[in-house]
Amino acid sequence: MQRALLTPARRAICRSFQSIAVLPSLPVAVVPLRSFSTRPAPWTQPGQSSSSSAAAARIQPQPPKPAKTTTNIAGLDVVPNGRDVFIGLLKEKLAAIEEYNKQLGFEPEFNKYMRTVTQWRLNIAEEEEEVEYIEQRCWGQIEELIQYEEKELDILVAMNEEDKPWEVDESEVREFEELRSPDFGESEEDMLRGRPKDPTPEEQAEIDKFWEEMDAEIRQDQEREKKEREARWARRRAEKEAAVAAQQA
Repeated sequence: MQRALLTPARRAICRSFQSIAVLPSLPVAVVPLRSFSTRPAPWTQPGQSSSSSAAAARIQPQPPKPAKTTTNIAGLDVVPNGRDVFIGLLKEKLAAIEEYNKQLGFEPEFNKYMRTVTQWRLNIAEEEEEVEYIEQRCWGQIEELIQYEEKELDILVAMNEEDKPWEVDESEVREFEELRSPDFGESEEDMLRGRPKDPTPEEQAEIDKFWEEMDAEIRQDQEREKKEREARWARRRAEKEAAVAAQQA
């Protein structure tokens, strides 16, 4: 009887069918692995091993990607030096936040939030030399990110020079006290009656489980992105070292 040769994919399918007792077990032939020669590959140079040629091939500079010609967003033109413009706006906003905090003598919550987000974006922009990865980590095209920064800078100026929500206006306080009078709005009993009920222990357990799984997925994604980022930076350093070695040779 001729033995059946199964690929890994077919073997997996057969096992799944066997688990539900649909197909009988099929004999699988064991094919010995071919012994490979240790001679250098024909494309290697004399005195160079195949492993060294493979390593050299891995650190060859990547071909430059074609320049972006459109953002595919109406009214949003391509910015050729987008990374430099983006970094400049981020530093300008951080300097403005520092100056406003110095004038106020404290840091309002709005400025604190703005500073945190801006510093996070600046760290990414300075770490990544390629615009593509800045866009991936900041969730948007570089032209959109520049537009966001310009608008946020205008909002920062308006909040610190015009709105100033941290300053208390006595007239607004009196108006608020009037709105709190018993003749206005719902009573405390009506508000408590309309409040959503607290979840049962079983429902709360499901909610906690959902957020634990979500946190685990986020941590896995962060670890994966970190490894990809470190591999990319290592490849970039190897390419620079290879270029320097080629110039010296």
